[in-house]
Amino acid sequence: MTALERRQVPIYFTAVLLGSAIGLLLPDSASALESLIWPVVGALLYFTFLQVPLLQFRQALADVRFLAAILTANFMFVPVVVWLLLMVLPPSPPIQLGVALVLLTPCTDWMNTFTLLGKGDAHRTLAATPLLLITQILLVPLFLWLLLESDASRMGATRPFLQAFFGLIVLPLSLAWLTEWCGKHNQRVARAIARSSALPVVLLAVTVLVIAASQIQQVLDGARQLTLVTQVFVAYMALAAVVGRLTVWLYSLPPREGRGVIFSTGTRNSFVVLPLALALPTEWHPAVAVIVIQAFVEMLGMLVFIRLVPGWLLRDGAVGDSILNPADTGDGTN
Repeated sequence: MTALERRQVPIYFTAVLLGSAIGLLLPDSASALESLIWPVVGALLYFTFLQVPLLQFRQALADVRFLAAILTANFMFVPVVVWLLLMVLPPSPPIQLGVALVLLTPCTDWMNTFTLLGKGDAHRTLAATPLLLITQILLVPLFLWLLLESDASRMGATRPFLQAFFGLIVLPLSLAWLTEWCGKHNQRVARAIARSSALPVVLLAVTVLVIAASQIQQVLDGARQLTLVTQVFVAYMALAAVVGRLTVWLYSLPPREGRGVIFSTGTRNSFVVLPLALALPTEWHPAVAVIVIQAFVEMLGMLVFIRLVPGWLLRDGAVGDSILNPADTGDGTN
């Protein structure tokens, strides 16, 4: 783990504070900063994918038990949790859409960051990232249709989803694959890929800063109305830990693999779905504030997770001792 990776948490909190200060002191900059969200998130995903051995993705798919566990947790158990939480929210279609949209989409960046910090197997979660992205794009519109009223579900299954799919997933994924292919045939490209390993940390900090700066005023304007939403997100964090731990038990995963599953249920794809919400009509923009609040709650929740998960919820030797190998010692190295 590099020095930059070890300091990720304070870096991200500094980005939030700095972005919030910019947004409050320079409110006229919000519109310009908001326009940066799409390209910044796209760059973040490209360099995140670049750290995944996409040319060996078929080998990653051979890790059947771990992939089955992470898919079961995120696409069978989590939707049930979201359905229960939606019942306590006010009957506001934009708020319900924002909550459902962000909670139904597993993360592709913080999952790997906090799995690493929480002594989990970040190699496996990183390899599972493309599969999680593709699966959520296929299933989330169906979940929105099942869980939400017709107006909200229609908003979640239209052009913004196609824009996000091609602009934030297909394009960065394809470019990363092409770059890796070039790296196999060109030593300079290979060295450039190796030197880019710290860029996801930098770009994630920039993403957090831009989002905080462009959205902080909207979040504060709706703070009173969104108090219950904040409580729902706190409840989700607790339930996500339970769901993750239950999944680990069902699949008898070793501790380091199991921690990866738990962190995958706790982290959501707020940075990818935020551009979706921004593309909605103006009357649906409360969904934007909802998604930003979730990102802030999640960041604080991850501070609890990185202590709770390896220290108490899933200690070494808690599950699957008989199938541990020397690489699964839980020492936090990767």
